[in-house]
Amino acid sequence: MRRYVSYALIAVALLTLVVWAVSQFIQPILPANTNGGLVLFIAALLGVVGVLGQFKDVVELFRSFGERSDELPNTITGPIQVVLGNVTVNITYIVQSTALELVNVPTQAVQSKAQTSEKLIPRQAPPVPPDFTGRVTEIATLKQILLQKSQTVGLVSLKGMAGLGKTTLAAALAHDADIEREFSDGTLWAHTDRFRDVREILSQWIAALNPSEPIIDPSNLAQLLHRFHALTETRRILIVLDDVDKELAPQVQPIIKAIGPMCKVLITSRTVSLTGVQTLVSLDVLPESESLSLLEKETGRTFTAQERAVAREIVFLLGYHPLALRLAGALIGTTNMGLDEYREKLRIEVERARTLDDVREQSVSSIRKSLDYAYNRLSVQERSRLRQLSVFATESFDKKAASDIWGSDLSDAESLLSTFVAIAFLNLKDGFYKMHPLVYEYLKGLSIS
Repeated sequence: MRRYVSYALIAVALLTLVVWAVSQFIQPILPANTNGGLVLFIAALLGVVGVLGQFKDVVELFRSFGERSDELPNTITGPIQVVLGNVTVNITYIVQSTALELVNVPTQAVQSKAQTSEKLIPRQAPPVPPDFTGRVTEIATLKQILLQKSQTVGLVSLKGMAGLGKTTLAAALAHDADIEREFSDGTLWAHTDRFRDVREILSQWIAALNPSEPIIDPSNLAQLLHRFHALTETRRILIVLDDVDKELAPQVQPIIKAIGPMCKVLITSRTVSLTGVQTLVSLDVLPESESLSLLEKETGRTFTAQERAVAREIVFLLGYHPLALRLAGALIGTTNMGLDEYREKLRIEVERARTLDDVREQSVSSIRKSLDYAYNRLSVQERSRLRQLSVFATESFDKKAASDIWGSDLSDAESLLSTFVAIAFLNLKDGFYKMHPLVYEYLKGLSIS
């Protein structure tokens, strides 16, 4: 109310001043006996009273500048690091905030740790898929190795053929409570299919350990190695190099040598060609019991005694391979296909094998059988659009990116993407889609042939 009265007084003062000026200099509009000085005085008095009514707001405005000088701004544009005492907040997206209250911010966007700005705790391991099952023995074995207090075992390699779930197993291990407690300074993770140059790996790890790090020439490998060693020398960190192939193996050797003595390294690889590996854990296909559990989970049903007998033959013909089982289960679950029908399809696919041992040894071919069967059930347009998604390779993308590639609207794109997720051609996480490397390789083969 005070503000509106002040505004009214100022308006009346200005109007009175205008009337007085017109009467004095242009045309007399006031009565002849009117005291011009008195009118001018009244106008000035009204104006002063009106301005004084706004004085409180002006004082509060200047006071607010002083009080908010140590607070976070309402809008923070990343990348930026804000330090308040012992709390460090790293923000890499635009975030609406009030002091330290951050709402609906992706976990990748903000890391808040009660520690000094010189020592952050990164946790870079990817999330564990919800359908992850089994591998209890393998996890226990790897935990026992990594939790050894002896520093003689610093480099561990997890070996296995494509599609066995090496990445998922390593992620489950990194998120284990005992492992996080042991490696209290964090987890560094590099997907080597994304980083084909070790200098890129080092640069992103250095930034994760200390975002305020002065810029280092990204082409200077020696300088990057020296700084990385300094940052890891006194820390307990689990470092994971995922899916190292023969081409990249020689390049990661300098990184391994630069890692601090209290850290341990886990490498996943289809073929091991690294020197200095102290412990090698081979990942095999799933046991029959875990294979049956995974197939039940993917189909969304509990098998009867009769169905379980058929399912045993299915998991056998699929080589107990996790990815092949996921593909088969997704197809059976989404089409309501009977287990008997699917088993007959598999029998036709493997009838050329000379012995059952030949079938069991061809686990990768079992994935091809599952992919072929699921792919051939798609329409011509669906096949074409699935192949078009291979432009994203194994990188994440959203429905907008897919609709742009296809030239379709968002609702149609989302519907088709849901179909591909249901049959296990794509994985969906937090609104982003991703293609399994073996599915990508399969589609590349189709485009070439």
